[in-house]
Amino acid sequence: MASDLSTIIQEGLCNTLNGLLSKQATIKTVSKLHEKDISELQTLKVNSTFEFNDIVSTWSFIIPAYTASYIFNQMIGDDSEPVLEIDNDIADAINEVVSNISGGLTTTINGSGLADLGEVKFTTTSEGIVDGKDLVEEENIFKFLIDLEGVDITFFIQFDNVILPFIDNINSSEVSVYEEEPQEVEEEVVENSAEESDIKEDEPQDEIKEDNLEIENITTNDENKTSTESENEDNENKEEETEDNKKNKKLKIIIIVIAALIVLIIGAGATMYFMGMFDPKPIKVVDTNSTNTTKKSKDGIDIIEYKPKKNIHFNVSKINVRRLNARLEILTKYDILTPAEIEKQKLAEKERLLQLEKEKELEEFARRNKEEPLHKAKTEDNKPKVVTKKADTTTKTIIKKTNSNMNFIMVNSLKYKLFKNAISKINTKDGRISICQDKDGRTAVYLGPFYNDTDIKQIATLIEEKEAKLVVTPIKLSQQEFDNRCNFQ
Repeated sequence: MASDLSTIIQEGLCNTLNGLLSKQATIKTVSKLHEKDISELQTLKVNSTFEFNDIVSTWSFIIPAYTASYIFNQMIGDDSEPVLEIDNDIADAINEVVSNISGGLTTTINGSGLADLGEVKFTTTSEGIVDGKDLVEEENIFKFLIDLEGVDITFFIQFDNVILPFIDNINSSEVSVYEEEPQEVEEEVVENSAEESDIKEDEPQDEIKEDNLEIENITTNDENKTSTESENEDNENKEEETEDNKKNKKLKIIIIVIAALIVLIIGAGATMYFMGMFDPKPIKVVDTNSTNTTKKSKDGIDIIEYKPKKNIHFNVSKINVRRLNARLEILTKYDILTPAEIEKQKLAEKERLLQLEKEKELEEFARRNKEEPLHKAKTEDNKPKVVTKKADTTTKTIIKKTNSNMNFIMVNSLKYKLFKNAISKINTKDGRISICQDKDGRTAVYLGPFYNDTDIKQIATLIEEKEAKLVVTPIKLSQQEFDNRCNFQ
């Protein structure tokens, strides 16, 4: 079933008139055109073409002179009686009203989301003044009688055949009804005929003829007098009407000019206001603490010489510390710490610095690589002989190898104390701690060399018990590899 635009059209008419005239508008009746509705009227015809997704429809808005004049008077604030003729000013105003009505209908239809019609846009064109007699035989013209707070105005809208399926409610309206005028019985004629019959019976025909001639002369004279008097009165009325029309047109022109001037003044004032022309001049802040003097150099460059004034001394005891701290707490973007939090941060910073110092000492130790064995080794047949030499106040350790490879434990950590305690617990005299580099160049700790697999397993177990996250890796190195990684000479 097609969508019905009847309600949207009626509400669009009322809403537009409400906005333009600031008066409550309501639809009283909607009916099909009767020839008596428009035959004796002067009208203004404005066409509005609506382009939907699939169809294009043209609606003709036909506004009688009385309605057009009343709307124009209300728009310019004139309370005079509407006229029955349309001039250029009235035509321009009605064209604007029809454009507003079409725009309101377009917005409402687009907002309703009608699937069978879709989106719509419109254009308006004016056909000018049309005599109502020429519209009597037109089809699909409907009369909209609108009440504007006690004043009845009439709008005629002619729809084309394309849009008829979408205005079912309006299309089903009845034709305007007019009561037939009763035929007046001419009582005077009947009485005169009766009197004439009586006269014919009583009086002779000659006397009747003379009387009739006298009566005819008297009536012709009276008719001539009345006609001349009526013509004079009509001429006077026309002159008065033309003078009134001229005065009304002059008043309308004056009102329009005044309204245009007011709009221009308001627009210019608003523009100047937003441009800041009415803003107060900025206050120049005078620096009381210094006096600046400008001097020019030989090259014409301005040089400002700054001369500070005496500092102002104030009493510190008069400062409201609590209020000042409250203000600072609002202004600062950082959180203000309590004394306990500050002390806690200081302790954490000290611990961090100590840890950094320890790491630096270990790294320095690793760089120099001058670690001495924990126990003095004894020379045996199946073990390498360790000889310690002193040169330039520094101790260097030389390992004389008896086997091709030596057993070490590699740990990627610098926890010197942990490794020292682990070696002490197994009661070995062979192990020592060397801070060297692994094959990828990273710092690593080598424990050893060890010549007993039991010692290696026992030290690995002790380290993993204390530090489960540490990776303990047994490794075999030759003397040359050990010297390269640990930078021995």
